[in-house]
Amino acid sequence: MKKVLILVLAVAITACSRQATLDPNAMTYDESQSIVSVERGVIIAVEQSQVTIDGRDDAGVAGAIVGGLAGSQVGQGGGRDAAVAIGALGASYLGKKLTEKTELAFVYTVEQKEGGIITVAQTGNMINIGEPVLIRTFANGRKSITADQSQNRIYNRTKETQYAD
Repeated sequence: MKKVLILVLAVAITACSRQATLDPNAMTYDESQSIVSVERGVIIAVEQSQVTIDGRDDAGVAGAIVGGLAGSQVGQGGGRDAAVAIGALGASYLGKKLTEKTELAFVYTVEQKEGGIITVAQTGNMINIGEPVLIRTFANGRKSITADQSQNRIYNRTKETQYAD
């Protein structure tokens, strides 16, 4: 039974290794393939804030499994059942709480070129008020911004490219 507990613990730790982040340059492979739009905007306000990122649900599930297994090693009969339940609930809460984190981030208010105002919280180098930005929107609804280094030039190389017949 100890070998099973060690194996489950190893799986739980591996499952919890991926953290959510406010880093605009960090994205999952799935996110990198699911950018649904990029548009221009301008920073109209910026402030620093502590942003708390919720703990991971899978860490809570892994914690529940490990806690339940640990509880099953205690007592007998109804006492063992109670130990399993308490272990599962306690470790589930602990797993989720341990993966919660707080990051110092910049909260940007961005006026979109096509209209509307949005806020985006992210870490990294501060982008100054008045700076043009590109706003990436992902399929899951997450948005990130980056400095627009195109100086508002629009590139349309398709018209200039010569194609072989």
